[in-house]
Amino acid sequence: MKKLLYSLFAILAIVACSGDDVGNGGTGGGQTPPKQSQITLDATAANFATEGGENTITFTSTDAWSAEIVNNRADDWCWIEPTSGPAGNASIKISTTANDTPDERTASVIIKAGTASKTVKVSQKQKDALTVTSSKFEIGAEGGEVVVEVKANIDFESSIDEAAKEWIQYEGTRAMKTTTLKFLIAQNEDTEKREGKIVIKSGEFNEVVTIYQAGDEPSIVISKSEYIVPSAGETIAVEVKSNVDVSVEIPSDAGWISENTTRGVSTNTYYFDIDENVDYDQRSAEIKFTNKENNLSEVVTVVQSQKDAIVLAKSEYEFGSEGGDLNFEIQTNVDIAVTISDNATDWIKQAETRGLETKALHFVIAACSAEESREGTITISGGNAVQTIKVKQSAYKVEVDPESVPDDEIWYITSDNQVYDINQGAEFYGLPQPFDRKVVSHTYKDGLGVIKFDGPVTVINNFTFYTYAQRIKNIYLPDTIEHLGTGAIYGTGIKTIRIPKNLKFVDPYGLENPELTTFTGHNISEDGKCVIVDGTLFSLADKGLVNYTLPDEVKKIEMFAIFNCTELENLILNEGLETIGQEAITLCPKLKSITFPNSLKSAEVSNFRNCDSMEAFYGNEEFCTPDNRCFKSYLANSQIPIEWHGYWIIKFAGAGVTEYTIPEGTQTGTIFRLKG
Repeated sequence: MKKLLYSLFAILAIVACSGDDVGNGGTGGGQTPPKQSQITLDATAANFATEGGENTITFTSTDAWSAEIVNNRADDWCWIEPTSGPAGNASIKISTTANDTPDERTASVIIKAGTASKTVKVSQKQKDALTVTSSKFEIGAEGGEVVVEVKANIDFESSIDEAAKEWIQYEGTRAMKTTTLKFLIAQNEDTEKREGKIVIKSGEFNEVVTIYQAGDEPSIVISKSEYIVPSAGETIAVEVKSNVDVSVEIPSDAGWISENTTRGVSTNTYYFDIDENVDYDQRSAEIKFTNKENNLSEVVTVVQSQKDAIVLAKSEYEFGSEGGDLNFEIQTNVDIAVTISDNATDWIKQAETRGLETKALHFVIAACSAEESREGTITISGGNAVQTIKVKQSAYKVEVDPESVPDDEIWYITSDNQVYDINQGAEFYGLPQPFDRKVVSHTYKDGLGVIKFDGPVTVINNFTFYTYAQRIKNIYLPDTIEHLGTGAIYGTGIKTIRIPKNLKFVDPYGLENPELTTFTGHNISEDGKCVIVDGTLFSLADKGLVNYTLPDEVKKIEMFAIFNCTELENLILNEGLETIGQEAITLCPKLKSITFPNSLKSAEVSNFRNCDSMEAFYGNEEFCTPDNRCFKSYLANSQIPIEWHGYWIIKFAGAGVTEYTIPEGTQTGTIFRLKG
């Protein structure tokens, strides 16, 4: 009886199951159609800050699932776990290392379950980002949300570029204190991809967030289709945005292009090294990004300019002082321009040529009448090519024996090889004739000026070689000259002065030449710096002097002997010096200290005018206060009231001093100013 009941129940169960199959669309043949695989993600993007971290993506799957990074470009900085699991609720943890590169990096994680697949876009901000955690977002055609986290401790604003305002809308912030901005991305109903930019500003700083949105169809998006590369070569970065796998194809005949895999840590950025183009022709090639499964391809064209060239037979030419013609031909693949250096435009001239098409150039080198050799350059440029030709010209040699100047002549050399007007000073200042002898001839020949007199010349009067003396370079005086008047030889360009044997006196400024480094001839110190006649210092060749000690033979410093010494800082007066004349040391703007010898007996009160950098006076206590801050002198002569006799402060070394108490035993008065 029990066996009969069991059999009956089994038959009823089979009938019931057969009825369900038919009623629910069964085939009647006992076969069930395959179910549709599905994956539902809670987020399609994982954004990371520069320092890296972890992000968890949760999802549900109708089938057993697996997850992987699209390719191994991101293996060094991004990984996932677990990489597989059963159907149902699941999650994966995406981790990244700190990004210490200057580039933002991205990756794609694909989750597959049965026939279904979903992509999670991973992006990480580059090092030192200051404002937004990610500057790029890739959105599917269906649209969605973009949340931009702004790191800032200052007010800021955001704006959407005009072209994208129809499909990107600002939704406000979730909470102002978290500075998180939310944007709504509309569905892209077009098949073409699109991109828009959001600018976040704060004063002069700004960050740009770029939104890339794919079309409805699988696509490869190239950010730039053509790259112009200079002949020197460079590395280019190609942004490729796609929702499918992409392969790269470089033409086999483009060996000058190679993919830089050392920088290729991002699945969406490709780097290519472009070699230097050593050819004289432009070259180009196409890099293809393809997806064969969907028959997709995009092309990036790389165009590299040719090596600009200007080929010269020689790069240096030398000419004698007589000058001449400079002719040469060049080979070039660019239009050229010719430039002559500024220091040579007056003696190198480009001549017109008929054969411009042959690139034949013609220059005229003028005769050199200068005493020194010279050098100039001719620069030929075209495109990125530059060639420089050096032109050297020897000096006009003037053989002068200073000791052979006749008693009835004065010799000189000018910078322009022209006769110097010896009467200009007398005419301008209404002075007597420039010399004590009559001039019988005045010539300038073979680089030498010769003034000939009717007898031995002994005097050069005031301002004879003055005002325009910068034209005179060298002047050679005969031994018969005894007296030089005020400003007799005064100029900024004089390099050499031959001092005569019979010289007895020099008036103020008689040998004032700030470009002079040494004197030659007679009545000069061993180092050539000083003109000294019978113990009296008349002039100091001070150019380049910073620290100086007067020679032992100096007994007196004459008026304006140490005058307008522009670089002199420290001066030591020699032991044996007895007298400092009126304004003997004047107009030395950098003079900081002066040391007086114990042998000094008198010093005129008019000294140290316009020496405003003075810091100390050292040495002889009769002329220096104990604190070394003041130069003092004893006033006692018939030209001043007797009640003024005594030690008076003449000069205060006040550079850097804000408060000062005058030492006891000294006086000041309205006729002398304490300047400091």
